[in-house]
Amino acid sequence: MKYNGKALSQIPTELFLKVTECNLKHYRFCKDFWWPIIEKRATFHTDNAFELLLNHPFRWGFLNNKERLQYFETQLEQLYKAFGQATFEKFRVQVTEDFENHPIENDMHNRMLSLMVEIGAMQCFLSQGYKISPLFPGDGQKQPDFRAEKDGAITAVEVKYIRYPNKLEEFLFRWIEAQREIDPASPFENLYVVPMRFEFSLSNNRSELNKDEINNLKGFLGSIYQNPSVSKEMKEGRVSIKYNPDGELLLSSIPLDVKKNTSQLLAVPLFDKIAKVLKGAKKQLDSYSEADKKTIYLGLNLTEDIKFLWLEHFEQELEKFQRDGIVIIHERYDYL
Repeated sequence: MKYNGKALSQIPTELFLKVTECNLKHYRFCKDFWWPIIEKRATFHTDNAFELLLNHPFRWGFLNNKERLQYFETQLEQLYKAFGQATFEKFRVQVTEDFENHPIENDMHNRMLSLMVEIGAMQCFLSQGYKISPLFPGDGQKQPDFRAEKDGAITAVEVKYIRYPNKLEEFLFRWIEAQREIDPASPFENLYVVPMRFEFSLSNNRSELNKDEINNLKGFLGSIYQNPSVSKEMKEGRVSIKYNPDGELLLSSIPLDVKKNTSQLLAVPLFDKIAKVLKGAKKQLDSYSEADKKTIYLGLNLTEDIKFLWLEHFEQELEKFQRDGIVIIHERYDYL
């Protein structure tokens, strides 16, 4: 079912819940795994489902996206068989408890994406013939995410997800993507709408958006969707955003070598973040004494200029962190 002409904020939460529960009934593992989280998250959004629909699994359930739902159903069933019923249930309960009480949906969404990357990492090891099992925190001490065993050797695996550096741009991309899936007649036909029609800035743009900032953006974006031919701007706190319906994507005249140098300068803070993430991951791996080997699985969702202009240097940068017997695996993810 599609909702032509409907903004995300025009989908009532009650309708979202009713339709999503009905659709998930056809997918045993998705229903058991996702529905308790969805039902709890909906209690934070009683008026409309705007923020809930930004979340990929929630939206795919609501729209009955059979391809994506079957993909997750297969993934979860494989984990069920790999873990066994008792361990899988413990894993499910831990995820539910971790997700159900975050007051800001955007933060919960980010944790959901990290979980999806963690499941992807488990699938990676399963496909290579490893026997895997999740590791659970004990006595207040953190553990690696899971252990993988093969040929008598135990590998401890810690999974990390590196998201878009610019949190406001990330939120705009999420909104455009969700709105297009809900309403195929959306006036925002693709993600290029963001650089074409929006000018925006967020002071301290690596800090997460707070609840008030998200509420302001919801109102701003909702009004644009209802009147896409009208210019609009907003300045509230850290957020400054301007919408121009006649904006065009101009071809850049900046030489490639200049763009590359600029991109690498912008990448320095990102690598500082990655270094911090890897340091924390190493600490968690070191806490697991049973491991013969240690691996960090790094899921990456980077801006297009970073992917294009210096991804060839990425392996060289990561080599700085691959020491003390730690192996780093990195995969690109397109989740927003």
